[in-house]
Amino acid sequence: MVAELVADYEAGMSTPKLCKRYGLSKTSVLKLLREAGMKTRQRGLNDQQVAQAVELYNQGHSYAEIGRRLGKAKSSVREVLRRNIPINDLNL
Repeated sequence: MVAELVADYEAGMSTPKLCKRYGLSKTSVLKLLREAGMKTRQRGLNDQQVAQAVELYNQGHSYAEIGRRLGKAKSSVREVLRRNIPINDLNL
């Protein structure tokens, strides 16, 4: 089972999908991946990426463009900007 779990993760399957597929908790899935020597994907944006996202947004770049530049999903970019830019400054 661990080999299949690792293969699915390497193929890009998300942690929640792995949990559902294998009937395991998130903690168990991540533990098995780490024990198998896998480096888990980073979630969200770190502080440096948040600052970059805010700067790029203020320069007029779209969520999608910022996401491409930072290697993150545009939905992640949108959420982090909503938390880090006053609401009246966002073009919602």
